[in-house]
Amino acid sequence: MTKILEFLAELIIKNSKKITFFWLISLIASILFLYLSPVPFFEDELEGAKNTEAYKVEQIVKNEFKVSQESSLGLVIEGKDTDEELKKMLLSSFSEFSDVVDVKGTSKHKNQLYFIRFKPEIPVRTAQSISGKVREKISTWTKKTGIKTYLTGDSAFFYDTTNSSKKDSAKNEIIAMFLSFFILIRTFGGLLSAFLPIIAGATTLIYLNTIIRILGLQNNTVSMILNSLIGLALAIDYSLFVISRFKEELNNSKNPEEALKEALVNSGKTVFFSSLIMIFSVSVLYLPDVSSSKIVVKNIINIVAVSCLVALIILPSLAYWGRNILDKPKFISDYIKRNDKYVFWRKFATHITDYPKLYFLLSIFILGIVSYPILYMKIWEPLQTMAPKNSESRLGYETLEKDGWGGELLPIIISIKSDELIFSNKNISTIYDITQYIKKNQKVSSILSLTSINNDMNKVDYQNFYATAFSTGSLVFNQQVGYLVNQNSDSKSSIIYVYVKDLMDITEIHKIVEYCREYKSTDKNIEVLVGGVVARARDFSTELYRPVKEMLFIVFGGIFIILFIYMKTPILPIKAAFMNFLPIITAFGTLTAVFQFGFFSNVLGTSINDGISAMVPVVLFCILFGLSMDYEVLILSRITENYQKTGNVKESVIEGISKSSSVITGAGLILLSVFIPGIFSSSAIVQELCIGISSAILIDTTVIRLVLVPSFMMIMGKYNWWKFKF
Repeated sequence: MTKILEFLAELIIKNSKKITFFWLISLIASILFLYLSPVPFFEDELEGAKNTEAYKVEQIVKNEFKVSQESSLGLVIEGKDTDEELKKMLLSSFSEFSDVVDVKGTSKHKNQLYFIRFKPEIPVRTAQSISGKVREKISTWTKKTGIKTYLTGDSAFFYDTTNSSKKDSAKNEIIAMFLSFFILIRTFGGLLSAFLPIIAGATTLIYLNTIIRILGLQNNTVSMILNSLIGLALAIDYSLFVISRFKEELNNSKNPEEALKEALVNSGKTVFFSSLIMIFSVSVLYLPDVSSSKIVVKNIINIVAVSCLVALIILPSLAYWGRNILDKPKFISDYIKRNDKYVFWRKFATHITDYPKLYFLLSIFILGIVSYPILYMKIWEPLQTMAPKNSESRLGYETLEKDGWGGELLPIIISIKSDELIFSNKNISTIYDITQYIKKNQKVSSILSLTSINNDMNKVDYQNFYATAFSTGSLVFNQQVGYLVNQNSDSKSSIIYVYVKDLMDITEIHKIVEYCREYKSTDKNIEVLVGGVVARARDFSTELYRPVKEMLFIVFGGIFIILFIYMKTPILPIKAAFMNFLPIITAFGTLTAVFQFGFFSNVLGTSINDGISAMVPVVLFCILFGLSMDYEVLILSRITENYQKTGNVKESVIEGISKSSSVITGAGLILLSVFIPGIFSSSAIVQELCIGISSAILIDTTVIRLVLVPSFMMIMGKYNWWKFKF
C-alpha cells in the first residue's frame, strides 16, 4: 500500500497541472451534461420480500383485478359535489386513468372523496410524475367553482415527498458548504486551504450525479438524500485529513514534494482504509430482499469511491499546484498560528491519561444516559406521514380523517380464491362470514364486500340473490361492487376492502390486519389471504431485519480483517469495533427520546410518533459504523506512528490524541454543519436520519474519541491486557 501511494504521489507531482486541467474540463462537461439532460426523479415500485401473504395479495390484485396498490390518487372536495363535469374532465384529459370512482361513505360526511384509478399498465413512476399535472388541471375547475380540493393518495404522497426532498437537498448543500467554509478557515488558517475541501465536496456531488445519470442507476427518496449528505460529508472529511497533513509537513520545513509524499502515504492510508470500511459497512444492506435498500447500497458505494478518488488524486494535485498560496491571506493564518491548538490538546490528552479510570467511568456514564431510551425503541412504517406536513397530499389525508372517513385510501385487502364460481352458495357463505367477523372489530369503520351492499340482507338472502341473478344473466353491480369480482377470466376470486377508523394510526391498522388473519375458513378449497399497502410495508420492514445476524457478523468480521491487515494486531480492531458501536447506540437512544418521547419537539419541529421509521435504524447502523471508523483509523494511525518512534505507550497515546484531536473536532463540526440543516427538513425520514447522524457525530467526536479512547487504551496498557504490535 505504501509503495502504491508513493507512486501516486510521484505521478501527481509530475502531472499536477495536467490533472488539474483534466479535472476542470471534466467538471464543466459534467455540469453541462446534467443541465442539458435533466431527468425528473420519481420512485420506482418497491420490490422484494416475496412469498409473504401480503405479496400474494398484491400479485392477485395486480394480475386478476388490474389494480396497482401503489398507483392511486384520492381527490378530496370540500363540500358535496354533485357536478359530473370534474370527473369527465379528468378522464378526458388523462389517458392514464381508467376510472374516477365516487366513494360512498357509510356515514354522513361534509366532504366528497373521489378515487382515481390508473390503468394497470401504467408504471408507478408515471403515476407519481403526473400528480403535478393533475393538480394543475383541477385548479382550473376550482378557480371556476371556488371549491377547495386536495389531491392525495399514494402517488401524491411520493410526488410531494420527492419534490420536497429535492428542494431540501439543494438548500442543505448550500447551507452546509457555507458553514463548512468558515469552519475550514478556522481549521486551516487560509482561504485557499478552506476552499479545497469545499471544491472536493462539490466535485464529488457533480461526478456522482453524472455517473448515476449515465449508467441509468435507480434512485429513491432516501438514497437521494443520502447521496447529497454523505457525498458532501465524506469528500470534505477525507479532504480535511489530506490537506491538514500536507500543511503539517510543510510547516515541519519539508519541501513540497516530500510533504505531499508524506501526506499521501499516511493520510492516504487513512482515507483508503476508511473508504474500504465504509463500503464494507453499507454493503450488507444488499442482503435483505428489498429494492430500496439495494438502491441505497449501490449509490453509497459510488459515493465512497468517488470521494476517495477525489481526495487521493484531484485534491492533492490542486494542493500541490497552489501550495504557495495555501496560507493566504497571511493575517488570518498568523492569527490562528498564535493560538496553537497542539499545545491545548497535548495538555488535554496528558490530563486524560493521568486519570484514565475516572474519565473512563465518566464517559461510560454519559453514554449510558444518552443511550437509555433505546430500551423503549419501536419500529413502524410511516407511509402517509412520510409526506411533508404542509403538503397537499398530507393535508388532504388529514381532512379525510377529521371528516370521519375510514381509511379508503389505505384499505386492508382480503383476497378470496376458490376452485369454483365465486357466486356459489359456499363462497357467498364464506364471504358473508368474513364480513360479519370483521364487523365485530370496533376499530373498523366499514367493509366493502359482495355481502355488504345491503345491511337488511342475511346470508341466505345473499345466496339466493346471487344464484338467481347469475342464472338469469341479470347480475348487475353498482360501480364499487363491480371491482370486487374477477370478471376478466373465470370469476373464481373476489376481494374485500376493510376500512379502519383512524387513518393516521398505523399501529392500529397492523392489529386489524392480524385480526383479519385470525379468521380461518372451514373449507380447505377456499384460500383467504390478507394484504394491502400497510401489510406490504410491514413485509419490507420484517425483511430488512431478517438477516440482521448475518449483517452483524459480516460487518464485524470483515472490518476486523481489514483493520488487522492495517494495524498488525488483533486487539485494536476489536476495540475499534466496540468503540464504533457506541455512537450508534446513542443515536438510537436520541431518536427514541425525540420521536417517541417528544424531547425538543417544539424546538426541532419534529412529530411524536409510534416509533422510528423502519428503514432508518438499519441504514443508520451501516452508515455510522463506516463514518465513525474514519476517526478511529485516524487516531490509531497517529498513535501507531509515535509508538514506532518512541516505544512508549503513554507518550504515543498523548501524541496521537494531540495531533489528531484538532482534525477530528474540525471534521466533526463540518459533518454537523452538513447534517444539522436536514433536521429542519419537511420530511420525517430526513429528520430522523439527520438527528441520528448528528447526535452520533457529536458524541463520537467528543466523549468517545477524546475521552473514552485514550482512557481505555491507557487502562489496557497499564494492566498489560495487551501489547502494541504494529
